[in-house]
Amino acid sequence: MRFRRPLNLGTSVVLALALTAASTALVVLSLYELHMGLVAPMLAGLFGLVLAAVYLHTHIVAPVVRLARSVRRPSDEPDGDPVPTRVPREIASLALAFSDLAADVAHWRQRTIDLAYNLKGRINGQAAQIARELHQSRREAWTDPLTGLGNRRMLDEKLPVLFETQRRNGRDLSVVMLDMDHFKMLNDARGHAAGDELLEFTGQLLRQCVRYEDLAVRLGGDEFLLVLVGVTADQARAIADRTVRLFAQQARLLDVAPRPTMSAGIASLADHDAAHPAALLRMADRALYEAKRAGKSRAVVHGARSAPVRAGGPAEGNVGL
Repeated sequence: MRFRRPLNLGTSVVLALALTAASTALVVLSLYELHMGLVAPMLAGLFGLVLAAVYLHTHIVAPVVRLARSVRRPSDEPDGDPVPTRVPREIASLALAFSDLAADVAHWRQRTIDLAYNLKGRINGQAAQIARELHQSRREAWTDPLTGLGNRRMLDEKLPVLFETQRRNGRDLSVVMLDMDHFKMLNDARGHAAGDELLEFTGQLLRQCVRYEDLAVRLGGDEFLLVLVGVTADQARAIADRTVRLFAQQARLLDVAPRPTMSAGIASLADHDAAHPAALLRMADRALYEAKRAGKSRAVVHGARSAPVRAGGPAEGNVGL
């Protein structure tokens, strides 16, 4: 804003009051003269009153109204209606002060918006980093370091959810309990390095048996578990037979007697009507016991028997560490 020859507010008020008083006197005189039949003086008095009103509106009321408008909407109308150039000095100073204040408010408002945007970006970035670290920590907490399979902690967290989901949706869920035969003899004869090598191979083999929604778990030592979603007991038996056979092919490469083999026990939600996950696991464990008692190197479904899987049977593919 630019103001030329600012007037003193007191001077403006005095002038306005003087004009008003003079106009009022003229009106009174005009009324008297009207009574006396003189019209011209009356018109002069009314004209003076109009001039006083125009002066008050132009030099006092209008600047204050425009100043109030600029104060109410400093961001929406930063360059709105200017205060008239010839205004009382006090109003001009007040207008300049409010103009500076409006500019400061707009500046800090923009800085606040920029700060909020930057802060939001940093928070989102940090939240994403934390989420990645938590995901990685959970994967590490759920993973057996030697075989790369899930561990018992993962099983305890995921199996109840899978069990309830499949039962609620009327779909099947099969579990395959696996255990190596003669594994201790391998450790005693060839050392733990040979045993760890066979465990690593078993992890690779079992990962090939499962899909994304399934679970492959090392329960501990040489005991493993497959949780197969939407798979029947017969389908799980076919997967177990193939796993036992491929494991036997790899074990043939070991210079140890007796060579390690693998036994499996199978149970399913649909065929065995387990009330809860623990009951399903117990059924698979009993089937595994039946497989070992029947001569090892075989897969048995809970409540049924299976013919042994011959270690020298036909190969279904090249398997190596």
